[in-house]
Amino acid sequence: MFTTEPETLLEKAYFQPFEKNQKSTFSARSKTS
Repeated sequence: MFTTEPETLLEKAYFQPFEKNQKSTFSARSKTS
């Protein structure tokens, strides 16, 4: 885990949309199946 502010902000900006996509895809899959 990076503790430096710039790294953390960069990680948040990069990973948050990915997590949202994963969650939405997962929920869509569970609803379909």
